[in-house]
Amino acid sequence: MNNCRKSLKCLYLSIILATTQITGATSEILVAKSAEEVLIQLNSYPKNTLIFIDVDDTLITPTSTTFRSAPSSKIIDQIKQNQDSYPNYSEILSNWRLQRKVTLLDPNWPAALSKLKQKHKVYGLTKMSAGTLGNIKSMEEWRYQELESMNLSFSRDNDLPHLSDSESVFHKGILFTGNKTKSRTIELFFQNLKQETIALIDDRLSHLEDVKKFCDSHSISFIGIHYQGLQTLEGTPNSEIVELQKKHLTEKTEWLEDEEAIAILKNEKRT
Repeated sequence: MNNCRKSLKCLYLSIILATTQITGATSEILVAKSAEEVLIQLNSYPKNTLIFIDVDDTLITPTSTTFRSAPSSKIIDQIKQNQDSYPNYSEILSNWRLQRKVTLLDPNWPAALSKLKQKHKVYGLTKMSAGTLGNIKSMEEWRYQELESMNLSFSRDNDLPHLSDSESVFHKGILFTGNKTKSRTIELFFQNLKQETIALIDDRLSHLEDVKKFCDSHSISFIGIHYQGLQTLEGTPNSEIVELQKKHLTEKTEWLEDEEAIAILKNEKRT
């Protein structure tokens, strides 16, 4: 039985090796905690490498310590998952996006993007729907303006196809997935991919594995960078603050930053 298992394992490895030799395609997922580490890891890749970069918790993140770690960092995801429970869901989510303060995960990201664009085409790839949401008339333009205000800009490409599928949108260098996976979004916009290599920088391993699977099935080399810059930020969530922030947001559609929530809590304790 052991010899059989060893033979099957050898056969499996031989198939992988043969496939790599025939197609020339390779894949790997690395880890980075800074923009500089990302540049180092991508430095040796060819000029025609197509680079996609996630936005939330990769380039930018809310300043509130509520979003530093789970489970409190998932409060917006929880609202999304239970949106039927909130009659004013769209206003809740749009006001949170409009009112929350954000910070760069790494102050060197703007310079890093500029450097990458000198050698590659670099696009934003965000798991977000386009169109109107509550008090935001255009999610794609709002996102673009938010990133532009932080000196984050991507490659422009007027040759990308116009899609009748309104779920996925390309806007000023940023791909919006809508309800689709990131791999399906890439496939829709780059149907005639000629790149030998695709790179994705993302804080969620599930997205990296999704795009890796797509690349493997299309004989495209893939480098995934699991970005863990969030771990480098100071601050830990406070359960009292988190509870008040969520309650205030869902009931009054207003987002409280940490210092605002602390002031309210102190005032309540005095009375």
